[in-house]
Amino acid sequence: MFGAQVGYNWQFAPTWLVGLEGDWQWTGGKSSTCLGECGNFPGQGDEFVSVETKLKWLATFRGRIGWIHNDYLWYFTGGAAWGKVEQSLTSFEQDETAAPLSAISTSRTKGGYTVGGGVETQLWSNWTAKLEYLYVDLGTVSTTGLLQFSATGGDPNLTTVDTRVRDHIIRAGINYRFGGPGY
Repeated sequence: MFGAQVGYNWQFAPTWLVGLEGDWQWTGGKSSTCLGECGNFPGQGDEFVSVETKLKWLATFRGRIGWIHNDYLWYFTGGAAWGKVEQSLTSFEQDETAAPLSAISTSRTKGGYTVGGGVETQLWSNWTAKLEYLYVDLGTVSTTGLLQFSATGGDPNLTTVDTRVRDHIIRAGINYRFGGPGY
């Protein structure tokens, strides 16, 4: 994961802060699973669907509230999240061929939410470093299409796969503050 953020913080009282942040990051996150007879079990059929789901990028717009103590800002954050999700389904029949029989794919931008927290500390002058945890939920991605399950012919089957897109993210960052020192 690699990206950038921009935000605005307002410190009130000597130890409290509220702010808004927006960020965008490229992510190489992906998951794969197999549906059906995924191993080679003689006499039991070997049809299966390989499902691969990728999160190509992620953006969030969040509020945060924090408490400053001994040069550390401890904060909670939450808000909206969006991500580009690509999903592909590939059908196989191991008895006849190891090559894919058919494939379908979808690509869409999904919206959802994120919540988390973190800690930020002063490095020098206007520079800070932070460590943050975010839970992201982008809902469900559904891919539907016709997949062939026999290398020797037959009608294709209408196949639908629903995948819940959630992620647990731990990230570190360096920030530059415009204006005077602080958060």
